[in-house]
Amino acid sequence: MAIMFKGAQSRLNDVRDAIVARTAPPYRANMTTWINDYWTASHLGNDAVKKQLSDVLTMTDVANAGDEATRMKRRVLVFLEGIKAGSNLVAAKAAVGNLPAGALDARIGPLVAKLTIQANQDKGNGELVRDKFLVELKQQPEHFLRNNRLLSGAIGAGAANYFFYEYNKDQYKIDMTRPAQFLGAYHFQAAAVPGVFWLNVPGRTNNPANGSFAAIAPTVLGTGVNDAPVMISTMFSGCAFCFKQETLGAGRLLAAHIMPDDGNGGVVSGGGTGLARQLAGQVPGVVAGNFSGSAAGNFRVYGAGWSNLAAPLNVGYPVRTQNDQFMNIFGTRINNAWQIWSQHILNGQKTVVRVL
Repeated sequence: MAIMFKGAQSRLNDVRDAIVARTAPPYRANMTTWINDYWTASHLGNDAVKKQLSDVLTMTDVANAGDEATRMKRRVLVFLEGIKAGSNLVAAKAAVGNLPAGALDARIGPLVAKLTIQANQDKGNGELVRDKFLVELKQQPEHFLRNNRLLSGAIGAGAANYFFYEYNKDQYKIDMTRPAQFLGAYHFQAAAVPGVFWLNVPGRTNNPANGSFAAIAPTVLGTGVNDAPVMISTMFSGCAFCFKQETLGAGRLLAAHIMPDDGNGGVVSGGGTGLARQLAGQVPGVVAGNFSGSAAGNFRVYGAGWSNLAAPLNVGYPVRTQNDQFMNIFGTRINNAWQIWSQHILNGQKTVVRVL
């Protein structure tokens, strides 16, 4: 039994070392610590568990596994895919264990790069996730959103938000709190646009057929040196994003996030599409949306299945039909002008459009 245990530990160490060897040199210590801690978190102090995991990583049951170097690549890929899939190495082996030898490096490289971001975030100084935010998301939003899944959780105004990467879900997330182990999550200042139940807009009331959206309280997106450089909001799954660029005075940009439910399980007439039409003044009896105390400017609505923006955005974002389907809004100031971007996710597929 002692011999089997030693072999199991040796195989696990070899897989770790092979991953570390593919990691950029400045982050190899982070990666080593991260994987060692992962072993511990997986209860690998237990000899039986170590052997079980080691047995999954053996390639003796894989047809055409190749020479030892190729078999090691297969072990590395199974581990990297397995921990991304909720620590299910058995499923990962079934999915990728028989890939052609020539395809292995192309699959391994991006996964090592992503796990390096996680390792540096958790065990290092977090500079990689910081640069993802400052260099890519803030300065190149379209590029970032087309290539990365972004999820918004609970948000807060000012410097009360974190940006971090979750390798196991292959997504970046914005939230007021960070998981305890994500010590290097990036802490940033933002203009936060909170979600508001439709009936809580002053003057709208809970009457489905009558009321007014003309006094929405806005979040002001400024362009001064002390104003937040980015805008965030919570996840959209039927909600409407409203904004207005004032044409007088300082030309402020105002924004709001209106939700189609009432907080008690009820939904506004017509759901998300009906809400967008009400806000745009398309429903008799309901006064069109506007921001309280605002100057002249066009009030714009980007909702689920409908929008008053010009084509092709006039169809809004897709109405939700599946669990893994949502939309996020992200705003950023580039050359002191605001850009607002939408990322819609459906079963992992990303659709990115510029709203403003």
